[in-house]
Amino acid sequence: MREDLPIIEDARRPARREKNAGEEIRKSGAPPAGGRPGRRRGKPGPGGFHRTLIRRKRLLLPFLFLAAVLFFLLPRWFRGCGAAETEDARGAYRFSPRESSALPDREEEGESGVPSPRPIPAEEQDPLLLVNRDHPLPADYVPETAALRYGMASSRLCLDDLQDMMDDCRAAGLRPLICSSYRSYEKQEELYRNKIKFYQDRGELPSEAIRLASRVVAPPGESEHQTGLAFDIVDEGYQLLDEKQERTKVSLWLHENAVKYGFIVRYPPEKTSVTGIIYEPWHYRYVGKEIAEEISSSGLTLEEYLKSGREE
Repeated sequence: MREDLPIIEDARRPARREKNAGEEIRKSGAPPAGGRPGRRRGKPGPGGFHRTLIRRKRLLLPFLFLAAVLFFLLPRWFRGCGAAETEDARGAYRFSPRESSALPDREEEGESGVPSPRPIPAEEQDPLLLVNRDHPLPADYVPETAALRYGMASSRLCLDDLQDMMDDCRAAGLRPLICSSYRSYEKQEELYRNKIKFYQDRGELPSEAIRLASRVVAPPGESEHQTGLAFDIVDEGYQLLDEKQERTKVSLWLHENAVKYGFIVRYPPEKTSVTGIIYEPWHYRYVGKEIAEEISSSGLTLEEYLKSGREE
């Protein structure tokens, strides 16, 4: 039996050497002779864990980017109009049934400490009040208004008719969105100055900046929004203020039915030479039901209608 011991002992030694060599190869990472390194199984080492983490981060990056885009764009899409009049898009509101309330009829001190002018009562407001470059409103013209949600407001003179029009439009299965309503003289001045500064920051001379700004934002006193009788209304599914707005379902419905509620499309196409304003299919002005029917059937603008009445 002892003669077999050296043979058994010698037979085990090469196996140990091969095993030890394999462990050294795995530890060093070198490939075995004559072949490719096999995949390691089990828990990855520090380097493998780091590479796995990097791969996972790369997979997550597109989703994080998409989430960030949606976070910033969705509120603007659902709450405001786009493009040309970004300033008017703040606090846009889809007019809902019977959700207005009267503003307090009292004098309040402004930022300068001077009492603000008392609002003009609805019965003293003129629905045919003409406002443009040649007929500006004074800074102290403040109509009596009714507060709407999200900081919007409407003259009390047209509130009921506006409410009925929006209710009926929604009842027809449409989704109208009021994105601009009453604006004070001070607010209009702020928008106008901001637009001038925008063009000056782009390198325009002061005179050119004023000219360009006046094409986009009316100077203070020259905007119909100060009357509380003008509203920019768009389709919730397409909120850009451009001529494509006229082809939306909301605009098609309003262009056909607005006169029944006392509203007209204030700046129609091919009348820029008369109104001084480009075609705005989203801009509706309240003039009263009877006058709206007359203006609509005659094809005149408010300027032409008032002029023809004075000539008669």
